[in-house]
Amino acid sequence: MALDVPETALGLERYRGTAWRWVAAGMAWVVACVLLAVFVDGPFLGVLPEAVGCGLAAALTGVLVRRRARRMRRVLEARPWQARSSVAVMSGMSGAAVVLGGGGSADELLPLRPLTAQWRFPLLSGPAGVLWWCGDPRTGGVLAPPGGGQLLWAGPLRGRRARALVARPEIDALRTRPVPVAPQVSIGGADGDGGGNGNAGAGVREANLRHSVLAAMAERHSELRGPDRPGSGAKAEAGAKREPGGALPVGPDQPVTWWRVRALRRLSELGRAAWPLAYTALIVVLYGVMGPDTVSGPAAALALLSGPAGIYLGWRTLRSGIPLARRVGRAATAPESRTRRYVLLSDRHGAEAGPLLLVFPAEEGDVLPAGEGDAGGDDLPEGMLRLLPPGSEKRPWEGLPAPTGTVRLRGWIDGVPLVVAWIEGQPYWPQTPYEAIDPSDPAALRAVAEMLPGPM
Repeated sequence: MALDVPETALGLERYRGTAWRWVAAGMAWVVACVLLAVFVDGPFLGVLPEAVGCGLAAALTGVLVRRRARRMRRVLEARPWQARSSVAVMSGMSGAAVVLGGGGSADELLPLRPLTAQWRFPLLSGPAGVLWWCGDPRTGGVLAPPGGGQLLWAGPLRGRRARALVARPEIDALRTRPVPVAPQVSIGGADGDGGGNGNAGAGVREANLRHSVLAAMAERHSELRGPDRPGSGAKAEAGAKREPGGALPVGPDQPVTWWRVRALRRLSELGRAAWPLAYTALIVVLYGVMGPDTVSGPAAALALLSGPAGIYLGWRTLRSGIPLARRVGRAATAPESRTRRYVLLSDRHGAEAGPLLLVFPAEEGDVLPAGEGDAGGDDLPEGMLRLLPPGSEKRPWEGLPAPTGTVRLRGWIDGVPLVVAWIEGQPYWPQTPYEAIDPSDPAALRAVAEMLPGPM
């Protein structure tokens, strides 16, 4: 059954823990508001009911999440995981819908309405176009990205909205998409051989990490995802200038202005800090200039929550986010570069983690700078780079490069492994520093294998 998968059991425990955190945070907020009202006089008393209401709402959310976790457990104990091709449709703050294909017949489509917060919507639109499903089409069930570790509850979608959704061209294309293979899960030993011979498990792991195997897997994932929407391909953004004919920028004379590049603004987390601070500033101005009567109680209570959050996020942005975005922008035009082969895969622990660019030695005949290593054939990976999804928040995986090909890595300024991947003249920005992989280290190979989603 689905709950026998270790990652699913851990995911359910995390989901239950989220419920208790909501309850604890809500009750702590209520206690803090009451204590503040006892010891502080002034305008705060006017918004005390709304502030307490926010805390109670958070606690109630925790109770509802706890009930949903119990419902998930019953379903996961009774049914196995099924791998389904999928298309996610996002509209507004809470209008997510998912259509699953690949069921009992090739033409069967299952529209669902996920019940989750907006910040978890990226879990529904993974780069492989595949979700795991455990449930009953009539009453609902559990969705998860491949791996089964990030759980979402989804109810059935019926009526006019379901009919309109299924009629969309991108949804109808599900009928002709390849059917995913059964979920690849391990409930045995850590070495992938049921707890038996560790050397045999290491040999299987090494064979599964060869370039030919991972390249075939990446091509399969790309087919399952289907084509991007017309006009949605990644484009060179302002600030990442290219020479005529698509040649890569060389040297520091063509700097990248980080705030002009959408991906680097996301990396700096500037937007996350700006919105709560702007809202709080607006409420303070209205309250001070136009008088208390112009600000409603709920709006003032929300400002009390967003103000401290915005200050903390702003401090983190100034301290680490903006400097990181600047360093990555410098890495894009760094003089040091290395040409390698790559395979693009997703992370089995969740689509929101971002795509993984596995780097392999260059093919024979590629010209490499002196001392960069030998040309390779069917090699093991020598490095890994986690990328920022190039698409929008609703469709984060659109605009990804081809699943396999050649990449030029630029960076390593002052020895720091911040690297930008250039593929066909387009920069793909990193989430984290470049990680070198020692192919002779079994522990390193095991860590990489645990990130990959397996066949689909």
